[in-house]
Amino acid sequence: MKAEQLLRQRVVLSEGAFAELVVWRVPNRLQGSEHAFKYRLAYWWVAGV
Repeated sequence: MKAEQLLRQRVVLSEGAFAELVVWRVPNRLQGSEHAFKYRLAYWWVAGV
């Protein structure tokens, strides 16, 4: 079984900035983890906008 993407959410914070959250369910827990999820939270901005 491959990883299953559960959520992909982008939130616009201002004209030149946004945050993005992505969550996957993975078939096997990652080393050192107590859960079966992998996630990413990113903040992006464009200087000078």
